[in-house]
Amino acid sequence: MTEYGRPSPRPDSTGAPASDWETCLKTGVALARAGRAHDALPHLRRARLIRPRHFDTLQALASAQLRAGLAEEADGTFGAILRIDPRHVDARHGRALAQNALGDRAAALATFRKLVAGEPNAWRSWQSIADITPDEEERVAAVDEAAEALERLCAGDRAAPELYAACVTALVAARRAEDAATFAQDRFGRFRSASAAHDKLAGALYRAGRFREAALQKASALASLPAADIPAAPRANPFGIATGNDALASFAAILEAAGIDYFLAAGTALGFHREGGPLAHDRDLDIGVIRRADGGPDLAGLIRAHPDLILDRGARPGDRYIPLHHQGAGIDLFAHDPQADQLVCGFSGTDGDVAWRFSAFQIRRRTFGKTSYPLLDPVERYLTESYGDGWRTPDHGFASAISSPALDGVSPWVRAFYALARAKSALMRGDRAKARALLAQSPVRLPGMDRILPKLARARPDKEEETRFR
Repeated sequence: MTEYGRPSPRPDSTGAPASDWETCLKTGVALARAGRAHDALPHLRRARLIRPRHFDTLQALASAQLRAGLAEEADGTFGAILRIDPRHVDARHGRALAQNALGDRAAALATFRKLVAGEPNAWRSWQSIADITPDEEERVAAVDEAAEALERLCAGDRAAPELYAACVTALVAARRAEDAATFAQDRFGRFRSASAAHDKLAGALYRAGRFREAALQKASALASLPAADIPAAPRANPFGIATGNDALASFAAILEAAGIDYFLAAGTALGFHREGGPLAHDRDLDIGVIRRADGGPDLAGLIRAHPDLILDRGARPGDRYIPLHHQGAGIDLFAHDPQADQLVCGFSGTDGDVAWRFSAFQIRRRTFGKTSYPLLDPVERYLTESYGDGWRTPDHGFASAISSPALDGVSPWVRAFYALARAKSALMRGDRAKARALLAQSPVRLPGMDRILPKLARARPDKEEETRFR
């Protein structure tokens, strides 16, 4: 579920709102879609003054208020829509989001449940139930219902391209990866672009364990990516050091309160040991937990039940890798299994998928400024096993899922898949240098390179491009 209620970036100067309704609405909607909800509000408020009962205006204003962290105002605006049309689905959904943002999860769940009871195709509301319910049975059922609702909506020929992409994602989250792959293949021409279709098909095939096919589809996604979609220059990283520090401190306190032993892992361990905090260019936090012989601790249960944590919809109890979101930061939680004198972790239990094998370690706390965190000890041996002897030197393009010395039994097609997937993500951020470095690590000769390589050429000189950190 989108973390409505968490403030968007503060306003930039966008000028005074126009005097006509249409310009105000279009400007406000464009700013909100660009992630500038605060900037959108003056324009949308002006539009509402001109046409106070216009549904699209009220809906756009309420959504921007939610994204700006003004949940109480949003609740009032959604209420204004519902006074005009009590059955307005988007407004009912929005009101439930506002209730949850205001801390009333029980009321939000009641609103979502009532909505889907009468509107079974309200797939976003099914997904929101999955995001906030503390009950695992209801969560899984809601994930399944969302996928089925999207299948119904995509059964005809009139669905928007975005629905086909959402359906593939929902089917994968419902653990129906083969169905997702078939769906994407059968409706290939209905996605927003060929690149989008290849990309969604690649993800479904990967989750189905069809790694070679997944990598080939990912190569096609990158080869067919329109050059116009690639930013001309690198974009700023939305994951700031302050965001990472705050999210980590809060999540660590949640784990400690639950009595769960954890440690900083992977890039987060590297950042704190080498630089005293999260890596400036990182995009998530990495946390490790030692899994007991009985399968515990119940990490998914803890996350699901906590109102400030959002569990990935595809996650299930017992998974060895659990992605979540907290305070605007992504967190990757890895369960490490002791095996003789070693520790093993990875993305799944599928043969050939990403897995790492480390020597056995102790866990010791270290102080960083005013905060202390547990790290594997000796940490430098762990970092050498993870990143090689050169871990002390920042490496712009290194990716542990592709090139870590600790990789254990990983298919070359899986490594190729991640080289392509992360290169595509880097390109979409305008970071051509990182995309080149990632593709260079692929152990497989990739098809379509004659179409991929031109996209990796610099759009303009960038003196800082080669100095970014691992």
